[in-house]
Amino acid sequence: MTEPVPSDENLKKVRERVMQLAREIEQLSGQELPAPVFFQEFLTRVVTAVGARAGVAWLLDESGRLNLAAQMNLEQTGLRETPGALGINEKLLIEVMQTGEARTLTHGGEAKLPTEHVLVLSALHKEKKCVGVVELFQRPDVPIKAQSGYMQFLEQMCGYASRFLEGRRRSLETNADLKNQFWTDFEQFSLRLQRSLQEQEVADAAASDSRALLGCDRVSVAIRKGRSFRIRAVSGQSSVNGRANLIVAMRKLSRRVIEMGETLVYTGKIDGLAPQIEKPLAAFVQESGSRMVMLVPMFENEALVRKQGEEEDRERRKKRPKATGCLVIEQIAESEPAPQLEQRAELVADHVGAALWNARQHGRIFGLSLWKLIGRMLEWFRGRKLAITAAVLLGIAALVAVMTLYKLEYPVKAEGKWMPVEQHAVFATYDGLITRDGIRIPPDQLVRKGDILIVLQNDELDGQIEEAEASIQKQKNMQGSKQEEIRAT
Repeated sequence: MTEPVPSDENLKKVRERVMQLAREIEQLSGQELPAPVFFQEFLTRVVTAVGARAGVAWLLDESGRLNLAAQMNLEQTGLRETPGALGINEKLLIEVMQTGEARTLTHGGEAKLPTEHVLVLSALHKEKKCVGVVELFQRPDVPIKAQSGYMQFLEQMCGYASRFLEGRRRSLETNADLKNQFWTDFEQFSLRLQRSLQEQEVADAAASDSRALLGCDRVSVAIRKGRSFRIRAVSGQSSVNGRANLIVAMRKLSRRVIEMGETLVYTGKIDGLAPQIEKPLAAFVQESGSRMVMLVPMFENEALVRKQGEEEDRERRKKRPKATGCLVIEQIAESEPAPQLEQRAELVADHVGAALWNARQHGRIFGLSLWKLIGRMLEWFRGRKLAITAAVLLGIAALVAVMTLYKLEYPVKAEGKWMPVEQHAVFATYDGLITRDGIRIPPDQLVRKGDILIVLQNDELDGQIEEAEASIQKQKNMQGSKQEEIRAT
């Protein structure tokens, strides 16, 4: 009975198998094969490496429409049988063509999927233009942690396919036209870096544009803020997942390089490297599968106006510039860096570092939004607008002064009534008629508490008073008669 193979050994065998398939795809990219034959072999190896259910390679035709160049197990996905699935799938392919970025689409996300499968898509490039898309149909129950790994692997393999479409790698050092093109592209690259003062926008532009400029497979931007280190941008990705294994390994390696402040170049051998670099470098190479890795540090900007003098020069030489980040440049297919890659990478790193440092200094301004608002308001008062505004304000001030200092009579004809300066409402207990004789207080006379002001005339009350008086008189008469009777007895 044989012993079960340990899980670590199984994992090692799987990694070796995947790397073997990647090397086979690399070899195919350098062969002269018809496009359908290449992509059929390409899909066979990619689908096998990631364990997908199916795969499709789409290429643009002369009319600009996507056509199926090769497929593997497409009939098992139900894409053609499901009503409306082809239209939904075409829309997703067009979105990838427009952005040029690899994507992983799952159910429950923003995009509607044509089938039950998880889709992994990556664009194919030729002469810096998207000319096709490779689409993998992955199992619905694929772990979320593995999805980013599948996308990165497919993106790397699409780099080989793009090289196959290019036909051969351009030699920048021997072709004068390409040299001129490099400096033209570099000028556009530098211009785009300076168009924004937002650190994230500068990092995204640096990662996406420097990849094509340097002719490598992937460029990442790592930065340092205080004691924290972060991967700010990765080419081909709209956002960075800080918990991904590749990003974690890249951050650890970048931290060592930034702390040293020296360029690190890995071409397949770790011999001769510092001990603190070997372990994070080995972990990163294992996760990324890159054959060449170059990390170029970026430094703070030096002051444009320097103090003159021997002592200042001596202190400046003693002071070591502080690294604020680094560029991580990777080649998947070749272990030897392209000619002049290191020199051009350092040139790019200087410009990227300066742009990031300016953006960081700009973001440190306290109350930046408020100052921007005030600045926009003050900017409006420039040139002729300032003179017009001053003239209008002076005119308004003069008008107010004239209206305040000079008073003019303004006759008005109207009907009015005299009203007392002070008046108070007085309410009687009963309703009644006010007569001339009932007014007991003459005009302009002060009254005191308890004074009778008005006597009201009320016929009903007068009748009640008369009845009461008659009743009283009757009672008095009866009382008098009784008293006389008593005296008589």
